[in-house]
Amino acid sequence: MIAFMICTTIVGMYRFPDKSEAYDVCEMVVWEAEAQGVDPTLVVALAFHESGLRRFVVSRVGAIGPLQVMPRYYPKDVPRNTRGQIKAGVQILKLRLKKSRDVIRAVAMYNGGNKPGERSFRWARSVMRLSKKLGGE
Repeated sequence: MIAFMICTTIVGMYRFPDKSEAYDVCEMVVWEAEAQGVDPTLVVALAFHESGLRRFVVSRVGAIGPLQVMPRYYPKDVPRNTRGQIKAGVQILKLRLKKSRDVIRAVAMYNGGNKPGERSFRWARSVMRLSKKLGGE
């Protein structure tokens, strides 16, 4: 039910090249976030800002998948498919949240590394605004 509400909301808010793909990726993100005990609205907002909820995105610096995980940080026991990329991204965000205890800083660190700059903090605030629109804390 929560996946339906979040995914219907975000797919209705924005224009996606492929609404079906965006919805499917959103559902996978919500399920994995819930399985790992992370706010699903936060992770969906993060995935939207990272990849536009697309499966096969590769950034100019080599980050992969819906949550744009850098291969060098990719857990070795997680498969390199869409579900695995989502799982890895949620694991990394969860670690950042535990270390930081400040959600905006954790999201900025997800984007900009251990010493995020102002650009990463602006990006993190955008993620947080979207998370709130989706019903997040």
